Amino acid sequence: MTGMLELWLGRILKVLALMLILAGCGQQPPPPVVPVALQVSPAALLLEPGGKSQVLSAAAYGADDSKLEITDIEWLNSDPAQV
Repeated sequence: MTGMLELWLGRILKVLALMLILAGCGQQPPPPVVPVALQVSPAALLLEPGGKSQVLSAAAYGADDSKLEITDIEWLNSDPAQV
């Protein structure tokens, strides 16, 4: 009798494991959010030589004009000799 019970419990556990695996397969992560516009503040500034720094802030917006919660925006310049 104990052997039959173990057999049924083993089958039930296999079915439950398969159900959990299949349940996880249907969920896809959301696509990455891509900004389509950036608003930089201040809108204009004068950069002068001499090591002075200026603080800029940026807000990213999606295709539906909603503000995106992006905390890190990297500023790049292909020519460091130019500002």
